[in-house]
Amino acid sequence: MAGYLTQTVLVTHILGLEQYGVLALALAFTALVNGFFDVQVGDTVIAFATPELNREPNRAAGIIQIAYVAELLTGVAAFVVVTALAPFVGSSLAGSQGPLLFFLFGLTLLAGTAETTSIAVLRLFGRFGSILRVIVVREVLRVTAVAVALVTVGTLASVAVALVALEALVGLLLLLAAGSAFSAGCGRPLRRPSLAQAGDARRPMIGMMFHTNIVTYMKLVQGQVPTLLL
Repeated sequence: MAGYLTQTVLVTHILGLEQYGVLALALAFTALVNGFFDVQVGDTVIAFATPELNREPNRAAGIIQIAYVAELLTGVAAFVVVTALAPFVGSSLAGSQGPLLFFLFGLTLLAGTAETTSIAVLRLFGRFGSILRVIVVREVLRVTAVAVALVTVGTLASVAVALVALEALVGLLLLLAAGSAFSAGCGRPLRRPSLAQAGDARRPMIGMMFHTNIVTYMKLVQGQVPTLLL
């Protein structure tokens, strides 16, 4: 919350209230699209992998890999939809710079595809300190990157590029931390292919993902649609 608040203050103070309004529209639109494809894989990982950690590590790894694949596919789908709609919706909502901004913020969805599953893996092994450290580093880097982009270039596009780079870096850090936690806890690397070991869990996992998505999306719509309508 502190990171987002500081980002808002910086953009508004340096670029003005109107430009912050454009930023808010871009964020609201991408959040709305992302929420449609966000199947809450973290909850599914916790529910299905927890019973398997001690008795069948290979099956637990397969469950986690299914979650990574699902998160990647939904992230790509969200990016494709944002990119396809950007030329039309972007101009009508945010003016001439709307399409570019919508595309760039769509890239943040693609760059952060592994984040939710990685955090869930860290939670499985009680690595809450690691999660906290990554989040603190992310928010410090967020404020720094946004400030540098605003001072050196001074456009919303530069802010969006900085946030894309930040999401990619944080996603990589979380992926490495999750792999390390799994290797230490289960005695085998998470990257070893194990999808076949959890084949029978795929259908119930997908069922839980979509049910959770519907419930969550209704709440998201109530928060983001009024911004776009106004």
